[in-house]
Amino acid sequence: STKISRNMKLSMPVISGPSGKVTEANMAIAMAQMGGLGIIHRNQSIESQAAMVKKVKQYETGFILQCETLRPNSTVRDALALQAERGCSGIPITDNGKMGGRLVGIVTKRDLESVDDTSAPLRAIMSENVVTVMEPVAIKAARETMAHAKVSKLPIVNEDNELVAMMCRGDVRREFENSGATKDANRSLVVAAAVGDNEEDAWSRVEALVEAGTDLF
Repeated sequence: STKISRNMKLSMPVISGPSGKVTEANMAIAMAQMGGLGIIHRNQSIESQAAMVKKVKQYETGFILQCETLRPNSTVRDALALQAERGCSGIPITDNGKMGGRLVGIVTKRDLESVDDTSAPLRAIMSENVVTVMEPVAIKAARETMAHAKVSKLPIVNEDNELVAMMCRGDVRREFENSGATKDANRSLVVAAAVGDNEEDAWSRVEALVEAGTDLF
């Protein structure tokens, strides 16, 4: 292994460069899974680069701290669109449609497949009897709860039943398959991003990339 920074170590000392033809989200994911690091290129809008960083950070993780949510009055069409765009197989439903909102249910891929009317509200098909764990909880304990309850999605809530994080079974499986992956303290894949110091929007880009979860510039 080798250190890429004071606090970050790579098990495979290989980095993919910040070229538009080389490193976008999929390459960065592959590099991190192998124990290396991908640098997302800056030859794109701030929003596009930040979205690529988010895709890497959300691909494989311990706890998902910024997951996609919907409201009870959102429609099946909304859920299908989110599923297609983000690859979400399970969508938590909160009273305000945001992280930090009160958890009222969950909609799975199976729930959506059984509905013909895409204008139907999610409250009509969502599962309300949701298995949850309360924060604070260790990753190991959360995984044990998932295995015991035989669920693929596990919302983490606070004492007011407000959604603070999610855990997915697919992430647990991928962690075993990629034991040497480059990860942060939350078990998310590590990703870097390129920024030009002489650009007018450099600071705005940095702020957006930090918000998206960039580990290294």
